[in-house]
Amino acid sequence: EKEGGGKKPMEDRSLFSKLKMIFPKKERRYFVVLFFLMLIGTAFEFLGVSLILPLVNLLISPEQLAQKSWYQLLTKLLPFRDQNDLLLALVILIIVIYILKNIYAIYMSVVQGIFLARNKVNTSTKLLDCYMRKPYTFHLQHNSAEVIRSINSDVSSAYEIVSSIMSLITTGLISVLLIGYLILVDFWLTFSIVLGLAIYSVTYFLLVRRKLKETGEESREITVRMIKAIVQAVGGVKEVKVMGRERYFVDSYAENGEAFVRIRRRLAILSGVPMRLVEIFCIIGVLGLVAVKIALRQDLSSVVGSLSAFAVATIKLLPSANSINSTINGISFRMPGLNAVCEVIDDNWGSDIGKAEVSSTDRQKRREKQQADIR
Repeated sequence: EKEGGGKKPMEDRSLFSKLKMIFPKKERRYFVVLFFLMLIGTAFEFLGVSLILPLVNLLISPEQLAQKSWYQLLTKLLPFRDQNDLLLALVILIIVIYILKNIYAIYMSVVQGIFLARNKVNTSTKLLDCYMRKPYTFHLQHNSAEVIRSINSDVSSAYEIVSSIMSLITTGLISVLLIGYLILVDFWLTFSIVLGLAIYSVTYFLLVRRKLKETGEESREITVRMIKAIVQAVGGVKEVKVMGRERYFVDSYAENGEAFVRIRRRLAILSGVPMRLVEIFCIIGVLGLVAVKIALRQDLSSVVGSLSAFAVATIKLLPSANSINSTINGISFRMPGLNAVCEVIDDNWGSDIGKAEVSSTDRQKRREKQQADIR
């Protein structure tokens, strides 16, 4: 129907255009603020990792560190009497950075959480207002379980996608900085690991993308059936008691619950496999370098610093790579929910949910008028 009317099907629209639909224009500017906050958090994360290598070098081979130009400049600018003073200062600096980094991470979590919760409630409220304004015939033609799913489950899926994208931006920025840092340490090892991970991640995503979307659609259908069993059982409890149909609704809910568990198991498998394979690739790459050095009878002391840098960076890079893969898979799984929310918005307010602001801003006035009428 929409194609005949000249509208592009929702599943064919870009993710960016869908996100614009669920956020009013006045809320979109907060994304710019959040992005700059993410950049600050990324800088803290990068500093925490990059300062470990000078510390390791200072502990292992202080004589090589003394030849570095930046070290000579640092000793001239700052009143360090010897390398022990520098070592102590570096340790204190790393401790301070990690304390500040984690305090800032807590602050960022609170800011993002409030932003997403506020907009999620606003969107759900506007959808409920929209459904309440529909004519009675609409509610005769649509099951109430579908309406409940749209207001609760689909909106939750939509904002879980937004949360995932924010997480993806943060982990992506951290990963890019860490990869750049590791390239300076050992270009070819970093290049081979990153290339292998990129090829694997893209290939895996292309293979399972359709399956994840189908799983997401099945999850939505099962959710409707579970909600329908509750609504019919509780809403018509008098008739259910009279006819003795309690067991029927309990069994219906339990049967769909088992199907829901199977869906979640499939999602866990599809999302969990890349996490384990990414770890295997990284470990094989780093330890493979050590094996090659041993086989060629080369001096391992020359790669101790590089391995230390890779070990520390991998502590952050592995979770980041796993998070990126699982986040992308989660977005594909939840995309049907976002599509459904955007369909409602598009049918009622075009491409801007901000047009529904009148109904929410006048809510307080209506409430006051109703209270005055009651008095």
